[in-house]
Amino acid sequence: MSLTPPATPGLFYAWVFAFNGVAAGSGPWVKPWATGDPPNAIGPTHGWIQAGFQAPSGSGVGIEVWVAINGGSGPRQANFTGAFTCQGAVGAWSGAYAPFGSINDGALRAATFAQVTGNTPASPSGNAVTGDLVIPCAADLMLTPGFGTPTGYTARIDAFDNGYGSAETAFADAVAAATGATGTITWPGNATTSGTLGTTATLLVKPAPTVLPSSGLYLDFTYPTV
Repeated sequence: MSLTPPATPGLFYAWVFAFNGVAAGSGPWVKPWATGDPPNAIGPTHGWIQAGFQAPSGSGVGIEVWVAINGGSGPRQANFTGAFTCQGAVGAWSGAYAPFGSINDGALRAATFAQVTGNTPASPSGNAVTGDLVIPCAADLMLTPGFGTPTGYTARIDAFDNGYGSAETAFADAVAAATGATGTITWPGNATTSGTLGTTATLLVKPAPTVLPSSGLYLDFTYPTV
């Protein structure tokens, strides 16, 4: 699976993967770059770190999230550990949310993950600081029209592998107005069945110290990756 980042400096990237039909206790499913791999493969060596992953509680949809700042030039490739049915989606946020020039310098404050079952899956609560960028993410099997929009957030992308009812991933965002727990972040859509097993995550991203929380948020792009 690959993406081609725009040649824009100072971007924070989040690449969210939904792996269908994976087992409880499995993962991670993305293989970091190692000696002998193509130089465009993502991994810590090339400025990408795994924010985390979560397998479902039984056979279902697992989530894995990788993040970067700038993310390198030219196409970036995610190498999988095996053959999977997967849907990916990537977003890039500019300026304020890439304050240090390296993903290893603490731009990602925290990432929390959860298992979900059935309708209205929820991304887990995280402890935000005023001005943090809060990004709820989800991976599941959903009925039309998909995950929907969590209250108080802006839905950025909702992409499926092969129509509704297949591997689907979504993310949204908002700027934390106050320091404290975000609370669970509910996606209002319906899963394919009441017993469908999925996974979710919440990312907390630090703003640049010199940027005021009221300065706003600009999303540069999102697109599904296949």
